Amino acid sequence: MYTQRGHARRTRTASSPDAFGEFQASALFCERCRAAQPVRERRLLFLADGELWEYLCVVCGASLGTRRTTPGGAGGGGVGA
Repeated sequence: MYTQRGHARRTRTASSPDAFGEFQASALFCERCRAAQPVRERRLLFLADGELWEYLCVVCGASLGTRRTTPGGAGGGGVGA
């Protein structure tokens, strides 16, 4: 849909937070490097209700956060150290 000036109007298509599925970080801010750096994931634990993953800085190897997944595929947590 367009406005009178010809600019596209943004419409909201997702009706719930679950509509986005699961996110994975590709870059996070690293305190040690003082910049956003690409990350890799390392599995920390197998849990009864899913898995716990750790994000590591590709440049220096520092731990930048964790992510919890559930067997259904929906991420159960966010980035946090």
